[in-house]
Amino acid sequence: MKKTNERPRFVHLGERLDAMERIRAGDVTPAEAAAELQVDAAQVARWFEQHANDRVVGLDELRAPRDRRNARLAERARRLAALLARAERRVHELHLELLSKEFGEKSHRDLASVSRAQPRGD
Repeated sequence: MKKTNERPRFVHLGERLDAMERIRAGDVTPAEAAAELQVDAAQVARWFEQHANDRVVGLDELRAPRDRRNARLAERARRLAALLARAERRVHELHLELLSKEFGEKSHRDLASVSRAQPRGD
């Protein structure tokens, strides 16, 4: 048996919520869940008080907008992402155009000729 001054075993939140869900579904009794997790049945009962309003949220629920306002915000975020991608491509194109005008026919990657043209600090 456990000593009376020993701290109860810590059970992570996910394991607590999973056990509570299985108890609610009738898959296990509170005593069986307590035995599986190596805690007292009283501790399992306290979880139901402590986490009465907690629930497991699935990814599908997070992905699906809940109302019209969220749907509009999600659409605006998608449009903004598309606009940013277009702007980044355009900036890249303009940068390459500028480099070709500055260096003429020479490639901007021709570092050896560029470094020879730089004055030395000698």
